[in-house]
This record gives sequence, structure tokens and C-alpha cells, in this order.
Amino acid sequence: EPTLSEQVADLRGEAQPLRLAVDQVRIEYPGTVREGKVVSPTEYEATRATVARAAATFSELQSDLAVIAPAGTDRVDRGLRALSDLVERRASVEEVKRQATQTDQELSAAVGSDREADQ
Repeated sequence: EPTLSEQVADLRGEAQPLRLAVDQVRIEYPGTVREGKVVSPTEYEATRATVARAAATFSELQSDLAVIAPAGTDRVDRGLRALSDLVERRASVEEVKRQATQTDQELSAAVGSDREADQ
């Protein structure tokens, strides 16, 4: 039987793809949209797929995350929904980056920082 700390460590590891996807949105999106218009359709579709992948990963982890951080889990859920909405609306790069950063911070608060996961 794994200990609680081992289970939490496993959950942190399972959340890593979600963290990477959110970071990837922050990196990819700036080259896809300008002034509400898609300037790189292939990259824009890749960004949309990344957001969808993040949402799917979160969906798989949501019940476990809710056990250790119910309020944080709700904030991550709202953050991912907001990020998806911004990408779909072709919002400004600044808005998307800000939301991605906020969502990543909420995820870190819910499951622990990268530094904690590496220990």
C-alpha cells in the first residue's frame, strides 16, 4: 500500500503533463493570433489542441485533486475554462499569457510546486 505522501507525489507527477500543456499555450499562442485574427492557422489549431489536452488531463485528475485541495481544484478548473475561452475568442496575447500564468500558479498551489515534486 502506498503511503499518503507517495500518493501525493504520484499525483504531482500525473499533473506534470497538465502543467506542461499550460506552459506550451503560453509559448505557442503569441505567434498564432494578432488583433483577433488568426495569423498562423496550423499553430492556432495546435494551441487549441493543447488546451483540449490540458482539459482532458485535468478531467482525469480532478477527483484526486479535489481530495487534497478542493478549493484549489475549483480554481484550476475555472482557470482552464477561462484559458480555453480566451483562445477560442482569439483574445490578446497578454490576456492568454496572464491566464496561463494564473492557471499554472493555481495548479502549483493545488499540487505543489515543481521544486517540491522534484524532491
